[in-house]
Amino acid sequence: MEEGDSSSSQSPAIYAPLRRAILEDDWNAAKHFIETHSNCLGAAITKDQDTALHFSVAAKRTRFVKNLVGLMTSEQLALKSNDGRTTALYFAAQSRIVTIAKVMVKHNKNLPSILPSHLKGYIQDLPLYAAIVTGNRDMVSYLYSKTPIQDLTSADRTELLKATISSNLYDTAHKILATELKLAPGNKDLLWEALEMLARKPSEKIGSKSQPSVWERCLNSC
Repeated sequence: MEEGDSSSSQSPAIYAPLRRAILEDDWNAAKHFIETHSNCLGAAITKDQDTALHFSVAAKRTRFVKNLVGLMTSEQLALKSNDGRTTALYFAAQSRIVTIAKVMVKHNKNLPSILPSHLKGYIQDLPLYAAIVTGNRDMVSYLYSKTPIQDLTSADRTELLKATISSNLYDTAHKILATELKLAPGNKDLLWEALEMLARKPSEKIGSKSQPSVWERCLNSC
């Protein structure tokens, strides 16, 4: 965890009652613990450096997430676990519960674009990437609308494009490709790489007579 307070250096064992309350979906018990441990919301409550928010999201406790977010600062919402790699929004992206993601982004609009500050090229730690790999279209659609794709590097957009094609998320793939070709008109290699990936897909996955296929839309980008 990159930021926090004095409680973040304490043993995770101290937070066992809070973890138990989250797992048992007992908000009253959690609220009592929080009131008697005022710094716990910015603390690492597990050995993997998860905050109470990370833990609640991973446990898919929507009510807990809503209540915790209301008590946390924007900075606390952006705290990372896993050696400073992922925010709680990454866990939300994996959870498939769009409501959880919306609650967090509403209170900190920068969450979708936060990557590890000490690691370069780790697009796999972007919440949108996690959603794409999971394959949940609703989560992908939401996070795509909140992620500044144009601010990513060309290499990162390429990785996102490959992931969307692998997950059969062709509408999102076309959006990413269109953005890349707009920002880098000369990057035709990426277009042909995308087409090669599509060529290995079953034909029924990528188009029909009644609707323009991704093939056609990609070719129209030339």
